[in-house]
Amino acid sequence: MSFQVFLVTCRLLRCARQFGLHDFEMMSPANGLRWAIFTVTVVLFNICGAVAAAPEIVHKLSGYAGWVRSVAFSASGKIIVSAGGGNTIRLWNAETGKNIRTIVVRDAVVDEVHFSPDGTLIASRSFSGEGVKLWSVKYGELHHTLEHARPVRTLAFSPNGELIATGGWDDNVRLWNVATGQLRHVLKGHTHNITQLSFSPDGQSIVSASYEEYGNNLKLWDVADGRLRHSFDGHDHRVNVVAYASNGKLIASGSEDGDVKLWDPATGHLRRKLEGFEVTPLHKFTRRLHAMTKGKPRFVWRKELVDKLESNPRLSNALRSEAKSHVEHQVNVLAFSPDGKLLVVGSEDKTVRVWDASLGRLKFTLTGHEAPVNRLVLSPSGRYIASSNSNETLVEFDRKVRLWDPRSGKLLRALEVNGFGARSLAFSPSGERLAVGGCIEIVDFRCDQGAILIWSINSQ
Repeated sequence: MSFQVFLVTCRLLRCARQFGLHDFEMMSPANGLRWAIFTVTVVLFNICGAVAAAPEIVHKLSGYAGWVRSVAFSASGKIIVSAGGGNTIRLWNAETGKNIRTIVVRDAVVDEVHFSPDGTLIASRSFSGEGVKLWSVKYGELHHTLEHARPVRTLAFSPNGELIATGGWDDNVRLWNVATGQLRHVLKGHTHNITQLSFSPDGQSIVSASYEEYGNNLKLWDVADGRLRHSFDGHDHRVNVVAYASNGKLIASGSEDGDVKLWDPATGHLRRKLEGFEVTPLHKFTRRLHAMTKGKPRFVWRKELVDKLESNPRLSNALRSEAKSHVEHQVNVLAFSPDGKLLVVGSEDKTVRVWDASLGRLKFTLTGHEAPVNRLVLSPSGRYIASSNSNETLVEFDRKVRLWDPRSGKLLRALEVNGFGARSLAFSPSGERLAVGGCIEIVDFRCDQGAILIWSINSQ
């Protein structure tokens, strides 16, 4: 066996270990050893050679006068829907990159679009408008407008596509019949803005998160009759994100004070708090800050507040540091892996954390982002995590979308956006392509041109 073959084999063996391939049976005789190494080399070229191949841009979908705020694949993977450039919704052929249709939404900036599970409808949400609109994919016609008294912040289709849930600034969750556009239930109980909604995998319940402080900010509802099943008590500050595990046995929630918690939807009890952030408990911090400032501030942990706190001469350096820690560890986004075994969390501290959901054990802390992580998706197979920053203020931005291996915690690729951040990420159903929507050109500190980059990602 030549020295070159030996080096190649060693490199491939290191690659194999990243994929959990550790045990190889090699025979001791000289001829047998050469044969065994040759066999391993062939197998590993098939496994590792595909990973080594760099993802490439197969389509650049441009023509947006501003940010591309949302992008999604249809269940078939044949169509891409996007919201960007103000008040337009565009449909694209995912294979050819050709524009199929453009829908103009009057008097509203479209912030978010979703396909219905069967791919026949698009739901659009506008933060500047009141309500959600349902559009025909085939004809581009408006089917229904689901009206709210105030702007809608979040929406979710039920798994079977028969219902859509909406929530926003009017503090209520609404359940609608998708076919008729009729209101089914109004779920009342929150006293502040609804931040996120998630249906159970069987569609029989829905969990809602909100901006309430000191409890009452996470609730589980019965879809059939609109009855409140559980009000989860445990978050001291407003809950940004919530998600159901694919097996329906866990609910994960993340808040602005850095808490990530796992709940039992059957009992409503806290299963565990996930450790990984070193943050002062909010109720203790609140009392101390109240005493120091001789007032009762409203706690909204954003950078504007930290700037005010840091300039306040009454506060000690230690207390300013504590205030900043709440902002830096804010949980922005979370998602379960498709098999429900992992929970992935993106935070204001520019990290992605991967937990074993069943054990509550932190597996990896993924670092490298240059701005807070507020977008992440997992591929349908669970093989990849894609994460990015989507700060439209351009105070902090990251030009790269990062691809990670959740099994090893390794960075696989940093995809250059050539602009100022990725506002939206979506894997195709096959996992072979990643759509990245964002801004590619800035003029006078504003996004002048947006685009969608479609990357080819090997899914073997």
